[in-house]
Amino acid sequence: VVLCWDTFNFTYAPGSQRCGILDRAFERYVKIIFDIDEAAARGECELESACTPELTVLDVSVKEPCEGAYPHLDSKENYHLTVSTDGGKGAQLKADSVWGALRA
Repeated sequence: VVLCWDTFNFTYAPGSQRCGILDRAFERYVKIIFDIDEAAARGECELESACTPELTVLDVSVKEPCEGAYPHLDSKENYHLTVSTDGGKGAQLKADSVWGALRA
């Protein structure tokens, strides 16, 4: 599976809790994953092969409201990640808390 910087997005699933901690993480992860600089931002992603599956979205769902700036001993950090293997362009991340989403 290939991620292209010009087509990939983190999104919140419908009904998901939204959280500033996760918003900032999305921004950080894009920079880390793609190591975008000004020169790269002018080009477009080129897939090596037409057969290479491209992932365009990670749809994130968080059940519980975002509370606190740091996890605590009772924080739920579980998550479930599903990546399509049938040619779909999306993946789903489901977590009980923001800490589980970050753990993924």
